[in-house]
Amino acid sequence: MQRRDFLKSTTVLSTAAITSGLLTNNIIGKTIPVTKDDSSKILRNDISIYRKDKLTHIGKYTLEELKDTYENELYNYIIPMWYRKGIDKKYGGFLCHINYDDESYATTNKTVWYQSRGLYTFSHIYRLFDKDERHLQVMEQTKDFLLEHCVDENYNWYAKVSQDGTKVIEPKHLVSDMHAVHGFGEYYLATGDVKALDVAIKTSINFMKKLNSPSVQYLSWLQPGTSPYGLWFHFLSALTPLLKVIGEKVNTYEDYEEYSDLERLEGMAELCVSRMKAHADYDKRIIFDYLDRYLKPFKEEKYRYLANGHGVGSAWTYMAEAMRIGDRNLFRKGTDVLRWHFTKGWDFMHGGGVVNRVSPEKPDEFIVGDGYKPSFATDDGSVGLMLVIENDHDHWAIDWFDRVRTWAYKTYFDEKKKVWIHRANKEGKPVYSYARRGNFHHPRAVMLNIESLKRQIQRNGYVSNFFDKAK
Repeated sequence: MQRRDFLKSTTVLSTAAITSGLLTNNIIGKTIPVTKDDSSKILRNDISIYRKDKLTHIGKYTLEELKDTYENELYNYIIPMWYRKGIDKKYGGFLCHINYDDESYATTNKTVWYQSRGLYTFSHIYRLFDKDERHLQVMEQTKDFLLEHCVDENYNWYAKVSQDGTKVIEPKHLVSDMHAVHGFGEYYLATGDVKALDVAIKTSINFMKKLNSPSVQYLSWLQPGTSPYGLWFHFLSALTPLLKVIGEKVNTYEDYEEYSDLERLEGMAELCVSRMKAHADYDKRIIFDYLDRYLKPFKEEKYRYLANGHGVGSAWTYMAEAMRIGDRNLFRKGTDVLRWHFTKGWDFMHGGGVVNRVSPEKPDEFIVGDGYKPSFATDDGSVGLMLVIENDHDHWAIDWFDRVRTWAYKTYFDEKKKVWIHRANKEGKPVYSYARRGNFHHPRAVMLNIESLKRQIQRNGYVSNFFDKAK
């Protein structure tokens, strides 16, 4: 594959593109311009416009050029970076805490969900992009490390272990459970290993039991029974690809042998969507990150904030599930959530980026953290925008994709070091002191956007038939 400088494919929106329409932006507390006359109507009425025109460019670049730049990044930056430093060749798994200045390890202890995330990423690479036997070896060694050192007999997954896995440093954690489903589910899709599917399903059942318990405590500072939006939508993103392929196979899990895998996972996916909808306030057009045990917003300020990062990050999971089940209204709901939180969370004052968590009543006060801007928000948000473009040709999404991608690559990508920086501060400067290499959100966004662009190119730039077929 020809090596290209993928940063050259980004472009700043021209001022001519910002023509009309106003909506309140919470970061600066005033109205801001939005793109295109009909896009302003979309924002006001929450009605997306289905278009059948031919799309040739996003910004200044063709669909082929965007696909090529993403592929260049995947093959020439992302994959080599992990083989250079991030893969534990001795014990298996991934070493993700790497200093940016000299590439030394900040710690060699292993966060368990990072191991499952890496299993997902390399399984997805192997399944759809590159059948290199090295990738398969990484997958197998990571799978074995996880099963030998990171889980108990009831499929409760630990939070952190030593590099060799012999010492449990932090006990069980719901995030580890959830991402084990991502990792082992994708490993099954890549290899057909039914034992990996069993691990994913048994973990899913145990995870749902705990997540629905009135005594569950996701984080130590949260009240028991708190509903965490982030777990619901991330779990849905693990279920959707499995539900596309597993069919009616009956699992060997004895307590549930009368149900098929499909029936069990379908019910879980439906519950995820229901809980995600419960977190949305449609009058205020916001997502609350946490709800109390009665699925109501908290009154206490420390629990009550907008999830701008999770808002834009979750939108594509609505859409992917909607495309699987043929539900146009669910797809629209994902589009609404994406639009709400890009509009409310985008920091025009400091040049761009999604401010992660703000108060709905006092949006200029960052009540959780210091107003940092996580790269996962623009990564996952770009996937949502690309799905809207693919299925709707919505001008709002086309303009925002160009804006978001331009800012993200200018901010998070360090061309000299050839790495993606995990977060930026409030002013939009990359934070090099946070020694963490992401092996999930950014690689996944790159791959999902490649897949979408390939489908669009195959249709010669015409919109998909989803809205013609969906109910």
